[in-house]
Amino acid sequence: MLTVLIWCFLVPMTAQSETPDTVSISVQNHSGPLQEGRSYTLQCDVFNVAPVAALTVSWLWKGEMIQTQTYDDDLTKTPENVSSTWEITAFRNDSNDMITCLTILDPKQDGPSEQVNKSAAYQVIVHYAPKFTDEYDSVEVVTGGNVSFGCSAEGNPPPEVKCKYTVAINARETTRGRQHTVSITRATSANGGIYNCVATNTVGTATRQITLTITPLGHTTGVNYCLILVVIPVIIIIIASIAQKNVVG
Repeated sequence: MLTVLIWCFLVPMTAQSETPDTVSISVQNHSGPLQEGRSYTLQCDVFNVAPVAALTVSWLWKGEMIQTQTYDDDLTKTPENVSSTWEITAFRNDSNDMITCLTILDPKQDGPSEQVNKSAAYQVIVHYAPKFTDEYDSVEVVTGGNVSFGCSAEGNPPPEVKCKYTVAINARETTRGRQHTVSITRATSANGGIYNCVATNTVGTATRQITLTITPLGHTTGVNYCLILVVIPVIIIIIASIAQKNVVG
C-alpha cells in the first residue's frame, strides 16, 4: 500500500495596492465663498485606496507642503475610504489662492514604488466687508470754483457706493470701477456741508464723511494770516536796517 504524503504550504498573500479612485477637497459644513476672519475645516477625501498603511496625504498651498498625514496604524488590506483635514482662517489676501491635496501610495513591493494622485485644485474665495481707500476727510474750494472728491471703497463682493448730501443742480455723481466721484461746478455756499458716503456689500457696510468748505472770494485763511504775521515784521526790519545804513553813510 502506497502512502502519499501531501504537504500544504501556506504562503502569506501580499496585499494588492489600489490607487484611489478619486481625491477631492471640500469644506466641512459650508458651501460657497469663505468669510474673512472665520475659521474653516478643509477635508480631503480619498476614495477606494489600499493598503491604507502605505498612504500619505499632503496639503499643498502656494506651492508649499503645509501638512502631511500618514495612516501607519490602519492595517486594513482591502480598499477603503479615508480623509484628512486642515484648519484655516480666511483672510482677504488669500483670495484666488489654490489648495491641492496630494496622495502618495508606497506599498514597498514589486512594481512601481510610488503611485501619486492629486485632487483638483480648490480655489480660495474670501468675501470681506467694504473699506474706504481715500485718506482725506475735508475739501476746500473758493466760491465759483470747481471741485471734485472721491469715495473709493474696496471689498468682496465689490461694494455699491452711494453719497448722501443736499441735492444741487451744480453737483453730479459719476462711477468708474471702484471710484465714486462727486463733482461740483461753480460752487456756492449752498454746496458746503457734510457729504456722507456709504459702501455696502453682502458682508457689511462702511461709512465715511467728507466736509466741503466753501471759502468766499478774497477771504484770507488762517494759514495766510500766519504768513502775513511772519513776513511783514521781516520786511520792516530789512527796511529799517537799510535806512540806518544810509543815515550812517
